[in-house]
Parts: sequence; C-alpha cells; structure tokens
Amino acid sequence: MSSAATVNQNVNSMMTLCAFSPIAAVPLPDGETSVQQQQRMLDGIRSSMAETPGLDSWKVVWLGVSSFRANMAFVVQNVKDTSELAVCFRGTVFSSLIDLAEDFEVFEQVPFSQGGTPPPGSTPVIAKGAAAAFDAIMAAKCVLGLPGGSGTLVSALQTLCGTTEPATVHLTGHSLGGCLVTTVAPALQSQFAKINPHITFDTYTFAAPTAGNEAFATWFDTRFPNGQAIWNKYDVVANVWWNLGAGPTSIQSFFPDPGPYASECTDKKGQTVQSQIQGMAKKLADSGVSPYVQPTQQPPLNTDYAVHSPDALGKTEQDWMGQLAYQHANNTYLALLGAPTVNIDVPQIKSLSPSSGRAGTPVTITVESTAAFASACVVYFGSERGTDAKVVGDKSITVTAPRHLGIEKTVAVAVTNLLTISDTKKTPANEFTYTSQDG
Repeated sequence: MSSAATVNQNVNSMMTLCAFSPIAAVPLPDGETSVQQQQRMLDGIRSSMAETPGLDSWKVVWLGVSSFRANMAFVVQNVKDTSELAVCFRGTVFSSLIDLAEDFEVFEQVPFSQGGTPPPGSTPVIAKGAAAAFDAIMAAKCVLGLPGGSGTLVSALQTLCGTTEPATVHLTGHSLGGCLVTTVAPALQSQFAKINPHITFDTYTFAAPTAGNEAFATWFDTRFPNGQAIWNKYDVVANVWWNLGAGPTSIQSFFPDPGPYASECTDKKGQTVQSQIQGMAKKLADSGVSPYVQPTQQPPLNTDYAVHSPDALGKTEQDWMGQLAYQHANNTYLALLGAPTVNIDVPQIKSLSPSSGRAGTPVTITVESTAAFASACVVYFGSERGTDAKVVGDKSITVTAPRHLGIEKTVAVAVTNLLTISDTKKTPANEFTYTSQDG
C-alpha cells in the first residue's frame, strides 16, 4: 500500500473512532453512576468496533473520564501489531455546560508550558477553555480494570508501550476532541522524550476549533509537520475563532446558496445570526487576546457546498443552527471522506401523542428514525422508566407512561438505545404533562 493510501486509510479509521466517542456521553436520567456510565461507554465502543471492518482487530485498553464527566478519552491497541495504538478524545457534548464553557471561554488566554520549551522569542498561548479541557483529560483515570491500568493517560501509555520499545501512537479527535489533540500531542511528545524516546506520535484532527495564537500554531506545526487537520469548509466550529470577521468567506456570510443565510436568519427577538456573530467578533477584539490561528490544515472538504441538509434552509435561527450541526456532524465528515457512516447519532424526538395524561397512558413517540433502536429501547419520563417500550415501524416508539411522584407535573421524555440518548431537557417536542399529582 502506498504512503498516500495508508494516510487515507488512517484518516478514515481515526474519524470512525471519533464517531464512536459520543457513545453513552450523557448519563441516564435515573441516577446512573460515573462507573456505570463508563462501563456503558466501553461496551458500546467495543461492540461498534467489532462491527467495523478495519477496526475489528483493535481493542480498547484504557478509558478515562474527567471528574465532572465532561471530557473523555480512550486508547485502542492493534491486536495484530501491539506497537500501534490510538488515543481518541471525545468532542463537544452540547448537554454539558462545562463543555460549552470550554468551547467558548476564548476571551482569556494562558501560557502553554506543558509542551516543553518553545523557540526563543516565541510566546505560545491558548484559550483558557482549551487549558481547562487539557487539565481535565490529563488528570482522568481509568476505573474499569483495563490493560492500561488504573492511572492517567500518561501512565497507561507508559504501561502499554514500555520504556525501550518503538511504538506509534495516533492522536485523534473531532470538534473539542480535535482541539485537545493540538494541546495533548506536544505535551505527550515532550514527556515521552524522557520516558520512551522511541515512541512516534502523529495527529489526526477533524473539525477542530482553534486552540491558541500564531506562536502556538507555528510551534505545533514544527513539532508535527505531517499532522492531518481535516475540515469542512462550511463547518462553523472549524472556522472559529479565526474567521469571525466580515467578508464573503467569513462565517458571518455562511451559508452559501441555497442557505440558510446568517444575514436573514433571526431569533425570536428579531436579531439576525449575523449580528450575533458580529457581537461575538467585537467582544473577542475588545478582549485584547492574541488573534487565534489554526495549525496547518489540509485542503477543505465540501468546497462547493454540495453536501448540506435540505431540512435546514429556512430563515430562523433554528434553521441556521440546524445547518451548523449538520455540517459539523461526525457522519457528515465520514461521508465527505468516503467512509461508511455509523448508526449512533443522538435520537431526536419530533412529537408525543398524547402529550399529557395519567400513569398508564399509552404514548406514541415520533422520532427522526428508529434505525438505532433495533436491539434495545428505553424511554424515560423525567427520571422514571416507561414500561412496554416497543419500536413500531421506522418513525415511532410506543410506551406506557410510568407512575410519577415528582413535584413538577411536566417532565421531559427521553429515548435511548443505551448508546445515546435524546435531549433530557424539556423542549416543546418532548414535554409530557401528568394530569394528576400521583401520575
């Protein structure tokens, strides 16, 4: 196989690993413990890899979750060549306020010293949010009894690679996970220069937001000249925070024909998305931080905008955010790369019928697709599990409302296949109101 073909195969495999990282990212509403959630992550990633050609010969050897469950990484090892490993960092979990803070805490920067000594006269800085994510994931430990041990990521790699043998460690992540790669990679490279200098680290980022300033990006490029930074031209996340300004290629002008257009899409108060972005750009400029710069990227994907969601072309903020989510999605990246997509997208509830009633009321839930629910389906009414949940056709799930003793009469209904779960916050589409106090 040529070197170019090997790179392409690695890119597809690394992006597929990224697509598995959101499995079980949201705790179940019935008080699931961190250990229980991590076991669900492990089970889901294992089963998904076993069903994926090219990854079925790899095994999970370490998995760590940060103290507030906002950040996660896992390590896989090639069974056929145990000197080859990959570390995958999970991307943004939009149900986590901590994740959102990490993504948007860009108005303050801190020095990045964990990557070793920068070149003379260079002052690499990264966003405060990126630094918080770095600290959290580097402190995470494994609690699942895996071969990498019960320590941190550094400890696991030392256990798995030893101190004298050559090894190749791929570092990959999508979204915030890709941003983490750009900070963790130089830190690991610096530390293992002393622990095991025979380890080669390489990087694969997808849809990564910018972590730091020009000095940081240049330093990263020098350290990882063959790094693969894959991005969709019309992925808003991959364009922040370096492309907020005015101009035809700025995200202020997203999206091209047939839309939706930031200049036309408005929120409930009538404010356009474009004006919101302009406000964000002004706040960033006024903060006085060093301009954000991306490390060297590969040529962008989807330059003609041929790949877009036909369901998000209207003139509301919701349409614009819907297109943003589509352009950023794991499966969109897999499709743009020509790789098979995965069936672990977060379920989306469209409606409930009826949306009110007593305990024992039969409820039909209309979802975007029931494809992900072939093996299992659990429905929650608030923190209580519904009974007799069944998949009916390709768009519906039927369930019986459980008894409810909570104070609030209106609860969020959430559906899960134990790998992913729909929104656990109340929305107009998922609200069910009990018509008596005891349900």
